[in-house]
Amino acid sequence: MNGHRLSIFRTLLVALCLVAAVAAPARSDDEASHIRKIENSEFDGIDFKGQSEFEIHDPDLLPKQLVRAIEQTYCRYKENLKTLPVRFLFIEKRRFVLVPCSGIAITWHEIFDLQNSRHPRLLQLAKMAPERGFVAADNAGFVTWNKDDQVFEATGGNDMCTGAVRHIYKIAPDARELPLIRVDYRLDNCGDGAWKTLWTAPPWPTREQLQ
Repeated sequence: MNGHRLSIFRTLLVALCLVAAVAAPARSDDEASHIRKIENSEFDGIDFKGQSEFEIHDPDLLPKQLVRAIEQTYCRYKENLKTLPVRFLFIEKRRFVLVPCSGIAITWHEIFDLQNSRHPRLLQLAKMAPERGFVAADNAGFVTWNKDDQVFEATGGNDMCTGAVRHIYKIAPDARELPLIRVDYRLDNCGDGAWKTLWTAPPWPTREQLQ
């Protein structure tokens, strides 16, 4: 009986090893299929393959023109790509790349516009200034794409539970940048406290109201 159990165990172990061997490179192979490496060229091809998004976990797979654009911003992007990948998004006929950058006790994203895939453009984001008003910034925090509300949410804060601010950006068809439509805050960044609205963009006056 013990020999029979041992035989079954060995069979299961071999099967698991075979599954792991087949499955392990699957993500890398699938990711690599989105990027067409072109030798003796300054640019690589980017193919969404009809998908709305895909991720890259291996820095060697990133298109070389994107790598050049990232390195101009001094973003440390290679360290955590295994767990926090670069995300390519196709939204409302526009293509974006979310690049994670690592710092001390904080991670943030830079957003690149891929309208011209050969020349990724770092988006400037309107961000709440420390005193009052708004400033243009390369980043506004850790960025997620909210599919339900069709907005980018950029959360700024750290791991010290000292509160957080969240900037909400909408995609506008005729705008090169992302319009800021709302700023939220919560005092406890480590708890489950609800977000509260700090500022929201008022509607533009109509022609009749301006007269």
